[in-house]
Amino acid sequence: MKPRIFISAVSSELKTTRQLVANVLLRLGYDPVWQDIFGTESGDLRQVLREKIDQCEGLIQIVGHAYGAEPPTIDPELGRVSYTQFEFLHAQQQSKKTWLIFAEDGCTRDTPLEQLDLPRDADHPDPAGYQSERRALQDAWRQRPRGEGHLRHGATSDTELELKVERLKDEFAEFRKKFGDWQQEVTQTHSAVKRDTSRTVRILAAVLMLVVAVGGGVWWRMRTP
Repeated sequence: MKPRIFISAVSSELKTTRQLVANVLLRLGYDPVWQDIFGTESGDLRQVLREKIDQCEGLIQIVGHAYGAEPPTIDPELGRVSYTQFEFLHAQQQSKKTWLIFAEDGCTRDTPLEQLDLPRDADHPDPAGYQSERRALQDAWRQRPRGEGHLRHGATSDTELELKVERLKDEFAEFRKKFGDWQQEVTQTHSAVKRDTSRTVRILAAVLMLVVAVGGGVWWRMRTP
């Protein structure tokens, strides 16, 4: 097990960019986690996301222009949010460390901007209005960190984005320390259990030898006329 960091991004727009971030985290000795690797089955994914994020030390969100898929019902606590926005907000609720990296126009996008957030239904009566509504929701999300004072990092290219993540390694050091402390604790516990087990085995062996000796003596006396 390694310290886990959740990578949050809209797959239709930033799947390739998210993989770049995952590669950097792997090089730094972390275990990246994101939605695609544990399933995208239909239905409400919020509980699955909660469980995965709760197992992570922190969350990096790559912010683009796409709003992405959203839960089937409005969240009672958070209001109307996409799954990607939900991931970030849930991490904050759980007091996880969070980072925001804004992928600007020079970063790789898997879908052209004009094709993002269109309805899946080809017969939708107003695809332009559907897209416009979701684009407005995402634009508001992009402005939100400014009002909340959350630190944000910008990247104008894939190379710069990788460097931004590399430079976060000092902030990740806390996770490494916690992981190291956990490893040491596990090792010490294992050694203590091993010592106790060995001592128990020796005691049981001595008791068994004593029982055999006593039993043998009794048997011999019974046989002696």
